[in-house]
Amino acid sequence: MDCSDIGNASLRRKQYTLSESKQVHVCYHLICKKTLSQLETFEAHSELPERERAMEIFNTSTKWLELPDLPRWKDNNYIRQFEGRLAGAYFESMHGTPIKWDNQASKSIQPHWKRPQNVQTVSPIIMVLVGLQIHFNQH
Repeated sequence: MDCSDIGNASLRRKQYTLSESKQVHVCYHLICKKTLSQLETFEAHSELPERERAMEIFNTSTKWLELPDLPRWKDNNYIRQFEGRLAGAYFESMHGTPIKWDNQASKSIQPHWKRPQNVQTVSPIIMVLVGLQIHFNQH
C-alpha cells in the first residue's frame, strides 16, 4: 500500500479531523493494546537479558492503564511521554540479544552486518538502521 491509496488518505484525513478528546481516546486505547502486546513478547521470550525488569515495568504500567478515568489519560502529551518511556524499557530489555535474521529480513540487511566479527546484537542504533534499511528497500 502506498500514499496514493484512497483508503490510506481517507484514514489520514479522519485522523486529522478528530476532536482533541477523540484523539486522546484513540491514543489511550492504542497504548493499552501496544503495552499488552509488548508484555506478551516478554512472556514469550525468556532469553531476553532484562526480561524480569521489563515485565515489572510493563505490569505496573498495565495497572495504571486499567484506571482510564485518571486525568493523565486525557492528556495526549502525557500519553506520548508514557509511550516513550515504555519504548525505552522495551528496547533496553533486548540490548545485547543476538539478532536472528529470518530469510525475508536477511534480504534487506547489509551483508557486512551478518559477519560474526560485526555487531549482531540488538542496540538502539541497530534498530534504527535496520528500520531505515528495510524502509528504503521497500520503496
